[in-house]
Amino acid sequence: MNKVSEIRAALSVSQHELSRAMHVGQSTISQYENDGCDPSLDAAKRLIEFASGRGLRLTLDQVYALDEFVVAPK
Repeated sequence: MNKVSEIRAALSVSQHELSRAMHVGQSTISQYENDGCDPSLDAAKRLIEFASGRGLRLTLDQVYALDEFVVAPK
């Protein structure tokens, strides 16, 4: 599982919902999750903003897999 799919799972949202929040197509989310490509900087920032609105703090390093992403238990 890559970072975008881990983040999406932590947010408990569908690919469709995440695609709307990031202003990309659902197929683009699928590409991110299947390691076809990385989100653009703008898309990554929208992902961080969306996650923040749902109570999940992310950094660009976590989105781009430079830092480990771990969901803390609630």
